Amino acid sequence: GGLAIEHAAVPLRADREVALAATKQNVKALLHVAHELRADRSFVRAAVMRRRRALEYASKALQKDRVFVRSLVQEKARALEYADEELQADAEIVLAAVMQDSAALLYAADELREDREFILSVVRRQGMALQFADEDLQSDPEVVLAAVEQNRGALMYAAEELWSDSRFILSMVQRQGLALQYAAEHLRLDPQFVLSAIQRNSRALMYVAEELRSNRAFVKAAVLQNSQALMYASEELRADRPLVLLAVQHNCNALRYAAEAIRGDRDFVLTAIKQDATALEHAADELRSDREFVLLAIGSAARALEFASKELRQDRDFVVAALRTTGHALAHIPDDLKGDRDLVLEAIRADGAALRHLPAEFRRDREVVRAAVDQNGLALASAAAELRGDQELVATAMRQNPNALQFASAEMQSDQEFVLQAIEHSTRALLYANRGLRADREFVMAAVRRNSQALMYASGKLRADA
Repeated sequence: GGLAIEHAAVPLRADREVALAATKQNVKALLHVAHELRADRSFVRAAVMRRRRALEYASKALQKDRVFVRSLVQEKARALEYADEELQADAEIVLAAVMQDSAALLYAADELREDREFILSVVRRQGMALQFADEDLQSDPEVVLAAVEQNRGALMYAAEELWSDSRFILSMVQRQGLALQYAAEHLRLDPQFVLSAIQRNSRALMYVAEELRSNRAFVKAAVLQNSQALMYASEELRADRPLVLLAVQHNCNALRYAAEAIRGDRDFVLTAIKQDATALEHAADELRSDREFVLLAIGSAARALEFASKELRQDRDFVVAALRTTGHALAHIPDDLKGDRDLVLEAIRADGAALRHLPAEFRRDREVVRAAVDQNGLALASAAAELRGDQELVATAMRQNPNALQFASAEMQSDQEFVLQAIEHSTRALLYANRGLRADREFVMAAVRRNSQALMYASGKLRADA
């Protein structure tokens, strides 16, 4: 064993390698090594790196050597236990040790461990050191707060008496929700207190006591504050239709936390979808795969198509049916169908406004744009620039909706003959004509001859002169 060195010859007891090997086996072997080794900085450092207690058997001079001990504890923090008492009361050395290992605070002098300002400076740098601070300081709200702000794990070392302090708990919860789990039982069961905690930090929801999770009044209040509260409600309350509806009205994503029976209820889910199409994402799988139901949902909110089952979204016939329900579903069809020209035409004929959801190639396609403005003249707004200057297309759009002229090219809005022909069908055509035409007395008189009501859309100056 390491103590065999006690009986070794003097040269061996002065041999660094032999002495280090003996120390590794038994640190007390240092008592028997040569005195010059026990006073040798390099040797003692090597010994302490192997066994921190080695410092106990080093020379008194090294144990008192401030520079040496400081360099040691920066690598082997708990060696502080064997440093001279004066150095254990040295704030700079203790702080250096604690920064390497918070447990080193155990070996600081009592006056330092009880020194509020010193402990504050320590926990601001190394929060977990709170575990080793004096008990009185573990019940000091400011000290605990400083520790938790540096390392939230320090929370578990706060004194028990603080967990009955409602103001302290709420300030902690604001920083991290899990603080609620440490609160005294009477606080964790107090609905108003817990609601205050949730209001400060929604993550506190996961630490609500079981008794409150089954309390309908509490869950209702929590849901109004944060719809995610439904996730932590009891199974019975997650199946409570009025309560779930309240949560869903507050935030549609709350449906994901409802009981399976509610997520599979056609009427309930459809009500949710009317509020927010994303609700379908959280419906039961059988509803997301139900053609009839999903078409109903798409009729209420085109975006619901995004949340249909994968099988339905890949079913071309179903997608066609969805587009016949609303052309706006075009924005939500799978990418591989967006280039299907026949399917696009089907959608546009059902809803010309869906043109705006198409890629540029289709908005440049005359046949597609013609189908769109046939159904909705205002779809002209989404056509490519060159087609908004196509006289036939603009005329078609204006027959469907005279207001379409506002989306025609500047050339069309300045074409006197074209605008006059348009005015014959609707006086509003003058409203969207070029500003110069609307202020041109001769042109406006020609317009009035075509349609006596046209004057109301002339420039203000001409109307005043009339």
